[in-house]
Amino acid sequence: MPALWPTFIPNLASDIAGREFTKPGGAIVSYALPKVGVNQVPIFPPSQDLVKSIKPGNPLNVSLTTDPTAMVNAINLAPLSGRYDFGVRVAERYLEAVKGLAMTPFGATHTNNPAAEFLLKQGYGLVFERLLKEGDIPLQDQYDDDGNLTEMGKESHPDYADFCPDPVEQPDPVEEQKKLDKKFSKFIEEYKNDSTMDLKKFRFFEFPCLTGNETQDDIEKIFASRLLQQFERLSNKNTKWEFYIWLACLGSENYNNSSGFGGGWSGMPYPNVNTSARNDIEDAGYDWKQLVDNVSALCIEAIHEVHPSEEENTWSFFNTALLRTRIKKDPTGPITLPYELDCPLNEYKIQVAYDYETDSKRPKILTSHVIATFSWYPGVRSGSFSANAEGVVINAPKFTKNNNWVKSKYGEQELKNGWRKIPNAMSSARTPEDVIDINPATGGTIFKFQRHQVVEAKTAAEECDAAEEDSNIDYTWPGGDPYEEMAEITIAYWYACLVKPFTPSPSALPALIPPPLTGIYIPIYYGGKKRLAKNLRRAWNTGKTFSILPAPMPPALAVSTAVAAAYMLHLLEFKLLYLGGIPTPAGPVPMVGIVPVVF
Repeated sequence: MPALWPTFIPNLASDIAGREFTKPGGAIVSYALPKVGVNQVPIFPPSQDLVKSIKPGNPLNVSLTTDPTAMVNAINLAPLSGRYDFGVRVAERYLEAVKGLAMTPFGATHTNNPAAEFLLKQGYGLVFERLLKEGDIPLQDQYDDDGNLTEMGKESHPDYADFCPDPVEQPDPVEEQKKLDKKFSKFIEEYKNDSTMDLKKFRFFEFPCLTGNETQDDIEKIFASRLLQQFERLSNKNTKWEFYIWLACLGSENYNNSSGFGGGWSGMPYPNVNTSARNDIEDAGYDWKQLVDNVSALCIEAIHEVHPSEEENTWSFFNTALLRTRIKKDPTGPITLPYELDCPLNEYKIQVAYDYETDSKRPKILTSHVIATFSWYPGVRSGSFSANAEGVVINAPKFTKNNNWVKSKYGEQELKNGWRKIPNAMSSARTPEDVIDINPATGGTIFKFQRHQVVEAKTAAEECDAAEEDSNIDYTWPGGDPYEEMAEITIAYWYACLVKPFTPSPSALPALIPPPLTGIYIPIYYGGKKRLAKNLRRAWNTGKTFSILPAPMPPALAVSTAVAAAYMLHLLEFKLLYLGGIPTPAGPVPMVGIVPVVF
C-alpha cells in the first residue's frame, strides 16, 4: 500500500476544523490576531472570557478553570501557542501517512528513527508558531480610500493561489522498468567507445529475447540468427574465416566419418559439446544433437548464400584454399537470418546464465554451458583440417570448452568482473559525491550504468532547483520564509532517516537481496526545497473563497487535500541509490540499484 493520503486528508481536515488548538501564546503580529472559541474571543490580551473559551492543548493546563495565573502561557513571556501544538499534529499526520506506507516501486516501505521524528515534530511545531508570531501578508487585498490597491493580499497574490494540481497517477513499476531498460541501452550506445567508461564487449553476449516456450525449430533458428548477426559484423577477414571454421565444427557433420583423429577424441562425433551442455539442453526440453547440428547447418548455409562459389570444386571445403578465399571475399549482400529477431544484437550486454542465479526466472536453456557452447571464443582451436583425395575429412579441429574453462572465461572474467563487479569503494560510500568520485573503469557494466544514473539525477536535480524562481512576496519574516523552512524541515526529516529510509527488502533492481551491502540507501535527491515550499504555501492557503472563520469542514477538506497533494508530489521527486546484492549458488554478490520515485 502506498502512502495513506486518503486517511491523512480527513484527519487533517478534522484537526483544522475542530478548534482544538486554541491555546493563546505571546504573539504580537502585524495584522489582526486570531480569535478562538465559539464566541470568537480575541486571544490577546488575556481575559476571563478567553480562559473559559480555550481548550487546554498544553498538558500543564489540564486543571485550568478560570484563574489566568494558573495558566502556563499567562506566566510565560514567550509562550508557545496552540499553533505549535497544531504544527506537531501536522507532523504526526504526515508520519501516519508515510511511516510503513510510503514505498519504493519495488515494495520497500518507509522506516525512520526517533531522531527523525523528533526533528519533524519540533520543526513543524516551531514553524507554525512562527507563522503566528511573525505574521504574513493580509488575507484580503488592501485598498486606499480611492479604491487603489495598496497591498496585495492572499486574496489575489499568485504565490497564495489555491493549489489544485492535476491528478497524479502512480507510476507503473512495469513501465518504469521498460524506461530503465531503454536508458540502459541508450547509455551503452552512447558510451561504448568512451575510453574513460571502458565498457566491455562481451564474448558471451545476450541471446535474443527468449520466453522459455520456444519450439525446437524456433530455438535452432534463433541461436543461428544470433551467431550470423555477429559474423556479419566482423570486419577482419582472418577473424571471419576462423569464426566460419568454428561454426562448421559445431555439429557432427565433419566428424561423422572420421574416427580417431589421431588420438581418439572423446565425445565423437560431437567433441565440442561438453556433457554439462548436453544435459542442460535436454533438461530444458530440447534435443541437443539436433540443436547443435541444425544451428551449424543453418549458419553455414546462410553464409554460403552471400559467399557463393565462383568455380567448380569437388574437394572437401576444409581442404582447399578456394573456400578460404571465398569466405574472405566481400559478401554479395546482407545475410538472410533464419529468424526475425525482436532484439538486435548487443555485444555490450552479457547473457546472464540460468545456473548463476538463485531461483532464476530466465529460460532454463540459457545455462553457462549452453551459452559457452553457442558463443565463439578466439584462441580455443586445437588441430587443423585435412582430407584425402576423395574429400573425406581425416582431421578436424577441436574447440575444448570444459567445465573449468566455462567457469573461468564466463563466470569469472566476464560475468563477475566485466558485468557485475562493484568497486570496493562502494562499501563506504554514503553520498552521491562518493559514488561519482569512483573511477568507473574499476567496476562492471552495471555499476557504470548506475553511477551514470547518479550523475544524471544529481545534475538534473541541480538544474531543476536552479531554475526555480524565488517567491515574489512583499513581506519580511524575521526568521525567514516559514514555508521554505517547512519544506526544509520535511527534507531534513528524510535525511535524518540516514541509511535506511526504507526497509532493506524488497531490494531495488537489479539487486535482489540486501547482502552483502546490507540494503542501505544513498540519497541522490530528496526533492526541491523551493518547489515544495511553493506548493505548501499555496496548499495551506487554499479555500480562501470561504468566508466563515474558523473554517468548517468543506474548506478544511480543501486545505488538507491540497497539503496531501503537495506531499505526494514531493515524494515522486525522490531518487536514491540502493546497495544490496544478488543471490547466486556460490553466495551473494554485491549489486546496486536506483530507486527513481517513491509512492
